[in-house]
Amino acid sequence: MDGAKNVTATFALHGAVRWVNQISFVENDSIDAIAVDAQGNVIVAGAVEPAGERDLFVAKYAPATGQVIWMRHFATLSANGGYESSFGGMTVDAAGDVYVATSLQGNGTADGAVAWVKQWGGTSVDIPKALAVSGGELYVTGTTSSNPSSFDAFTITGQSNQAFILRASTATGNVAQVRTIPGAYVSIAADGNNILLGGSMNTGTLNEPGCTGTSASGTGTDGLLMMIAGSSLGCQWLKSFGSNTSGDDASVSSVAAFDGGGWAVVGQFEGSLSGLSAGSLGSMGMFDVFVARFALDGTHQWSFRYGNAATEFSGGISTTPQGNVIFAGSFTGELNFGPHTVMGTNNAFVTRMSSAQVPTHEWAVSLGGAEADSARDVAVASDGTSFVTASFSGMTTVGTTSLASQTIDHWVASLVR
Repeated sequence: MDGAKNVTATFALHGAVRWVNQISFVENDSIDAIAVDAQGNVIVAGAVEPAGERDLFVAKYAPATGQVIWMRHFATLSANGGYESSFGGMTVDAAGDVYVATSLQGNGTADGAVAWVKQWGGTSVDIPKALAVSGGELYVTGTTSSNPSSFDAFTITGQSNQAFILRASTATGNVAQVRTIPGAYVSIAADGNNILLGGSMNTGTLNEPGCTGTSASGTGTDGLLMMIAGSSLGCQWLKSFGSNTSGDDASVSSVAAFDGGGWAVVGQFEGSLSGLSAGSLGSMGMFDVFVARFALDGTHQWSFRYGNAATEFSGGISTTPQGNVIFAGSFTGELNFGPHTVMGTNNAFVTRMSSAQVPTHEWAVSLGGAEADSARDVAVASDGTSFVTASFSGMTTVGTTSLASQTIDHWVASLVR
């Protein structure tokens, strides 16, 4: 008979860093978007400065190791004749094809080759902000100051810095519909024919056909959500939330869809946040982070606040097929996520919430060194692995890996479920 045996096993902690990669060019880099394709590969996109110009950058990494599968960066011609790219969002479809927006609009295939490029706008400043894919439809939101502004066979007119939403074919990029919309949006998510836009509004009342008008607090910038029908681009509901104190601002930084319906929203606010639910949230510092869940029809289901006497900023948000929420941001000092406390100085944070009707926080981690690390976006694979991208300057440590930047660099990390 065998005797007793001692067995030692090592288990990685939730949120532990599996791998980290640095993105570093000569000057300032801005890797603001991350996504996971159906095969689990990790795609990041943004703008980089390799030699004075600002280029569009897209890269694809193997999920288990972080090995680069392909990497592309493209110089794009700016309006003043110089080569410069203003990054405006990225999304991935079910086939693994990548869609990116910049001062030019384009689509790359799963191997990084460019499949099509579309140019929209006019003679003034036209800026894409965010993209989403649903089936064979691509949705793009941004702002246009051109009057008129051309989108293939369609033309829109309006005031300077007017927000727009368009629907185009993923296969060709050809625009099927475009229209102006009130507010200003920086994030978009799709769930079948339901499209949610997240951003902000200033003073006044937004009136949209099919929606009850929503009024700004009149004291600062308010957070704003608008759901539209993808097939018609018609408004389904509008919701704004903000403070009644002069100078206090609120905004939505990222939105994500739940499988089976509903929306996850993350943003930041100062003062009190009214209109989000029946009550209000109060900030402790200049800016705190909030996260909320809404039903498909816009009904508030839950919301949480995170902050201290310092300033916290929100980054991206993502959901799992099981209904978990993962979101990221940046903070200084001590920050509590339910029973989990993280500490840092200008560090990035990532936290994962349960799928319960009233969720709990499963884990939270602080990432970064003594200098500034700011989480920009987060994505989650079907197996629950989280991926985050963040900017940093100077020296930083992510997990056990030390990194040194040239100016402003970025890192991409994989985190254990």
